[in-house]
Amino acid sequence: MKQAAAVIGLGFVGRAHLEALRRVGVPLRGVLASSPERGAALRESLDLPSIYASLDELAADPAVSVVHICTPNHLHFAQAGRMLRAGKHVLCEKPLAMDSRESEMLVKLEKDTGCVGAAAYNLRYYPLCQEARAAVASGVIGRRDAASELLPKDPSLLSPAARAYAAYPAGHAEGYPDTFVQLFREFYAYLDAGDFAAPCPFPTFADGNHELLLCEASAKSAQDRAWIPVLLE
Repeated sequence: MKQAAAVIGLGFVGRAHLEALRRVGVPLRGVLASSPERGAALRESLDLPSIYASLDELAADPAVSVVHICTPNHLHFAQAGRMLRAGKHVLCEKPLAMDSRESEMLVKLEKDTGCVGAAAYNLRYYPLCQEARAAVASGVIGRRDAASELLPKDPSLLSPAARAYAAYPAGHAEGYPDTFVQLFREFYAYLDAGDFAAPCPFPTFADGNHELLLCEASAKSAQDRAWIPVLLE
Protein backbone atom coordinates (compact mmCIF):
# COMPACT_ATOMS: atom_id res chain seq x y z
CA MET A 1 0.00 0.00 0.00
CA LYS A 2 1.58 3.25 -1.17
CA GLN A 3 -0.96 5.65 0.34
CA ALA A 4 -1.57 7.11 3.79
CA ALA A 5 -4.95 8.53 4.72
CA ALA A 6 -6.54 11.11 6.97
CA VAL A 7 -10.24 11.40 7.83
CA ILE A 8 -12.18 14.60 8.39
CA GLY A 9 -15.25 14.05 10.54
CA LEU A 10 -15.81 11.49 13.29
CA GLY A 11 -19.56 11.07 13.21
CA PHE A 12 -21.36 7.91 12.12
CA VAL A 13 -20.04 7.78 8.57
CA GLY A 14 -16.56 8.91 9.58
CA ARG A 15 -16.32 5.90 11.87
CA ALA A 16 -17.51 3.67 9.03
CA HIS A 17 -14.61 5.02 6.95
CA LEU A 18 -12.17 4.40 9.81
CA GLU A 19 -13.28 0.78 10.15
CA ALA A 20 -13.05 0.13 6.41
CA LEU A 21 -9.61 1.73 6.14
CA ARG A 22 -8.38 -0.58 8.87
CA ARG A 23 -9.89 -3.63 7.20
CA VAL A 24 -8.31 -2.72 3.86
CA GLY A 25 -4.95 -2.04 5.49
CA VAL A 26 -4.53 1.63 4.56
CA PRO A 27 -2.30 3.42 7.10
CA LEU A 28 -4.21 6.13 8.98
CA ARG A 29 -2.10 9.21 9.60
CA GLY A 30 -4.64 11.14 11.66
CA VAL A 31 -8.11 12.63 11.87
CA LEU A 32 -9.67 16.06 12.06
CA ALA A 33 -12.74 16.33 14.31
CA SER A 34 -15.24 19.16 14.64
CA SER A 35 -13.08 20.54 17.47
CA PRO A 36 -9.76 19.63 19.11
CA GLU A 37 -11.67 18.81 22.28
CA ARG A 38 -13.93 16.32 20.51
CA GLY A 39 -10.96 14.78 18.78
CA ALA A 40 -9.09 14.38 22.05
CA ALA A 41 -12.15 12.80 23.69
CA LEU A 42 -12.44 10.22 20.90
CA ARG A 43 -8.75 9.54 20.38
CA GLU A 44 -8.42 6.81 22.98
CA SER A 45 -11.79 5.12 22.41
CA LEU A 46 -11.22 4.91 18.64
CA ASP A 47 -7.47 4.19 18.91
CA LEU A 48 -6.57 7.16 16.71
CA PRO A 49 -2.89 7.87 15.89
CA SER A 50 -3.11 11.66 16.02
CA ILE A 51 -5.54 14.58 15.95
CA TYR A 52 -5.14 17.56 13.64
CA ALA A 53 -5.94 20.95 15.14
CA SER A 54 -7.09 22.50 11.87
CA LEU A 55 -7.75 21.96 8.18
CA ASP A 56 -4.56 23.85 7.38
CA GLU A 57 -2.48 21.54 9.59
CA LEU A 58 -3.88 18.49 7.80
CA ALA A 59 -3.32 20.06 4.37
CA ALA A 60 0.32 20.74 5.28
CA ASP A 61 1.08 17.15 6.33
CA PRO A 62 3.26 15.70 3.54
CA ALA A 63 2.72 12.15 4.78
CA VAL A 64 -0.99 12.26 3.91
CA SER A 65 -1.80 11.42 0.30
CA VAL A 66 -5.55 10.78 0.61
CA VAL A 67 -8.21 12.59 2.61
CA HIS A 68 -11.65 11.16 3.39
CA ILE A 69 -14.28 13.85 3.89
CA CYS A 70 -17.06 12.67 6.20
CA THR A 71 -18.44 15.98 7.44
CA PRO A 72 -21.90 17.62 7.11
CA ASN A 73 -22.93 18.29 3.50
CA HIS A 74 -22.38 22.06 3.49
CA LEU A 75 -18.68 21.60 4.30
CA HIS A 76 -17.82 19.19 1.47
CA PHE A 77 -17.13 21.80 -1.22
CA ALA A 78 -14.69 23.92 0.78
CA GLN A 79 -12.89 20.98 2.36
CA ALA A 80 -12.55 18.99 -0.87
CA GLY A 81 -11.24 22.06 -2.67
CA ARG A 82 -8.72 22.78 0.06
CA MET A 83 -7.38 19.22 -0.01
CA LEU A 84 -7.14 19.10 -3.81
CA ARG A 85 -5.19 22.36 -3.84
CA ALA A 86 -2.87 20.82 -1.24
CA GLY A 87 -2.14 17.96 -3.64
CA LYS A 88 -4.21 15.33 -1.83
CA HIS A 89 -6.48 12.75 -3.44
CA VAL A 90 -10.00 13.02 -2.04
CA LEU A 91 -12.75 10.53 -1.26
CA CYS A 92 -15.80 12.61 -0.39
CA GLU A 93 -19.10 11.55 1.08
CA LYS A 94 -22.23 12.34 -0.89
CA PRO A 95 -23.46 14.80 -1.90
CA LEU A 96 -20.26 16.12 -3.41
CA ALA A 97 -21.42 19.71 -2.88
CA MET A 98 -24.57 21.74 -2.27
CA ASP A 99 -25.33 22.47 -5.93
CA SER A 100 -24.01 21.74 -9.41
CA ARG A 101 -22.15 25.04 -9.60
CA GLU A 102 -19.95 23.92 -6.73
CA SER A 103 -19.61 20.33 -7.97
CA GLU A 104 -18.58 21.49 -11.45
CA MET A 105 -15.88 23.63 -9.84
CA LEU A 106 -14.58 20.57 -7.97
CA VAL A 107 -14.51 18.49 -11.16
CA LYS A 108 -12.46 21.22 -12.84
CA LEU A 109 -10.16 21.60 -9.84
CA GLU A 110 -9.55 17.85 -9.80
CA LYS A 111 -8.40 17.99 -13.42
CA ASP A 112 -6.28 21.09 -12.83
CA THR A 113 -4.45 19.62 -9.84
CA GLY A 114 -3.95 16.15 -11.32
CA CYS A 115 -5.37 14.59 -8.16
CA VAL A 116 -8.03 11.87 -8.06
CA GLY A 117 -11.47 12.48 -6.61
CA ALA A 118 -13.98 9.79 -5.65
CA ALA A 119 -17.56 10.05 -4.39
CA ALA A 120 -18.65 7.60 -1.70
CA TYR A 121 -21.51 5.89 -3.50
CA ASN A 122 -20.78 2.79 -1.49
CA LEU A 123 -24.18 1.09 -1.87
CA ARG A 124 -23.36 0.12 -5.45
CA TYR A 125 -20.83 -2.28 -3.94
CA TYR A 126 -23.42 -4.71 -2.60
CA PRO A 127 -22.63 -7.88 -4.60
CA LEU A 128 -26.15 -8.16 -6.02
CA CYS A 129 -26.08 -4.51 -7.15
CA GLN A 130 -22.98 -5.40 -9.14
CA GLU A 131 -24.74 -8.50 -10.46
CA ALA A 132 -27.72 -6.40 -11.60
CA ARG A 133 -25.37 -4.02 -13.41
CA ALA A 134 -23.62 -6.92 -15.12
CA ALA A 135 -26.98 -8.42 -16.11
CA VAL A 136 -28.11 -5.18 -17.73
CA ALA A 137 -24.78 -4.77 -19.54
CA SER A 138 -24.90 -8.31 -20.90
CA GLY A 139 -28.52 -8.09 -21.98
CA VAL A 140 -29.78 -10.70 -19.54
CA ILE A 141 -32.12 -8.07 -18.08
CA GLY A 142 -34.20 -6.05 -20.57
CA ARG A 143 -35.72 -7.58 -24.33
CA ARG A 144 -38.34 -10.29 -21.23
CA ASP A 145 -39.11 -13.92 -22.26
CA ALA A 146 -38.98 -15.90 -19.01
CA ALA A 147 -40.58 -15.92 -15.58
CA SER A 148 -39.13 -13.89 -12.71
CA GLU A 149 -36.39 -15.59 -10.73
CA LEU A 150 -34.63 -15.08 -7.40
CA LEU A 151 -30.84 -14.95 -7.19
CA PRO A 152 -29.27 -15.50 -3.75
CA LYS A 153 -25.98 -13.86 -2.85
CA ASP A 154 -23.82 -16.85 -3.73
CA PRO A 155 -20.43 -16.18 -5.39
CA SER A 156 -20.68 -19.41 -7.34
CA LEU A 157 -23.90 -18.20 -8.99
CA LEU A 158 -22.79 -14.64 -9.76
CA SER A 159 -21.34 -13.45 -13.04
CA PRO A 160 -17.55 -12.98 -13.23
CA ALA A 161 -18.04 -9.20 -13.18
CA ALA A 162 -19.83 -9.33 -9.82
CA ARG A 163 -18.15 -12.30 -8.16
CA ALA A 164 -15.17 -10.33 -6.85
CA TYR A 165 -17.48 -8.12 -4.78
CA ALA A 166 -18.80 -11.08 -2.75
CA ALA A 167 -16.20 -11.74 -0.08
CA TYR A 168 -18.20 -14.30 1.90
CA PRO A 169 -19.58 -17.68 0.79
CA ALA A 170 -23.23 -18.50 0.23
CA GLY A 171 -25.40 -18.23 3.33
CA HIS A 172 -23.34 -15.40 4.83
CA ALA A 173 -24.78 -11.92 4.39
CA GLU A 174 -22.67 -8.93 3.41
CA GLY A 175 -23.87 -5.58 4.62
CA TYR A 176 -23.29 -1.85 4.84
CA PRO A 177 -19.73 -1.90 6.29
CA ASP A 178 -18.61 -4.31 3.58
CA THR A 179 -19.61 -1.89 0.82
CA PHE A 180 -17.05 0.63 2.07
CA VAL A 181 -14.36 -2.06 2.07
CA GLN A 182 -15.04 -2.93 -1.58
CA LEU A 183 -15.11 0.75 -2.61
CA PHE A 184 -11.85 1.50 -0.80
CA ARG A 185 -10.13 -1.54 -2.29
CA GLU A 186 -10.96 -0.33 -5.78
CA PHE A 187 -10.04 3.30 -5.06
CA TYR A 188 -6.69 2.56 -3.41
CA ALA A 189 -5.72 -0.06 -5.97
CA TYR A 190 -6.26 2.59 -8.66
CA LEU A 191 -4.10 5.10 -6.77
CA ASP A 192 -1.34 2.56 -6.21
CA ALA A 193 -1.31 1.63 -9.91
CA GLY A 194 -0.51 5.28 -10.66
CA ASP A 195 -2.10 5.48 -14.13
CA PHE A 196 -4.58 8.28 -13.60
CA ALA A 197 -5.37 8.41 -17.31
CA ALA A 198 -6.98 4.98 -17.01
CA PRO A 199 -10.77 4.77 -16.60
CA CYS A 200 -11.88 4.91 -12.97
CA PRO A 201 -13.73 1.78 -11.81
CA PHE A 202 -15.11 3.64 -8.77
CA PRO A 203 -17.65 6.51 -8.54
CA THR A 204 -15.93 9.79 -9.41
CA PHE A 205 -16.38 13.51 -8.84
CA ALA A 206 -18.04 13.58 -12.27
CA ASP A 207 -20.60 11.09 -10.94
CA GLY A 208 -21.15 13.36 -7.94
CA ASN A 209 -21.75 16.26 -10.31
CA HIS A 210 -24.23 14.17 -12.32
CA GLU A 211 -26.19 13.44 -9.15
CA LEU A 212 -26.59 17.14 -8.41
CA LEU A 213 -27.62 17.90 -11.98
CA LEU A 214 -30.29 15.21 -11.74
CA CYS A 215 -31.49 16.46 -8.35
CA GLU A 216 -31.75 20.02 -9.61
CA ALA A 217 -33.61 18.90 -12.73
CA SER A 218 -36.00 16.84 -10.60
CA ALA A 219 -36.69 19.82 -8.35
CA LYS A 220 -37.30 22.12 -11.33
CA SER A 221 -39.51 19.52 -12.97
CA ALA A 222 -41.63 19.31 -9.83
CA GLN A 223 -41.78 23.09 -9.54
CA ASP A 224 -42.67 23.69 -13.20
CA ARG A 225 -44.74 20.50 -13.53
CA ALA A 226 -42.92 19.75 -16.77
CA TRP A 227 -40.28 17.41 -18.16
CA ILE A 228 -36.75 18.80 -17.84
CA PRO A 229 -33.97 17.43 -20.10
CA VAL A 230 -30.62 16.70 -18.46
CA LEU A 231 -27.45 16.44 -20.53
CA LEU A 232 -24.72 14.31 -18.94
CA GLU A 233 -21.29 13.79 -20.42
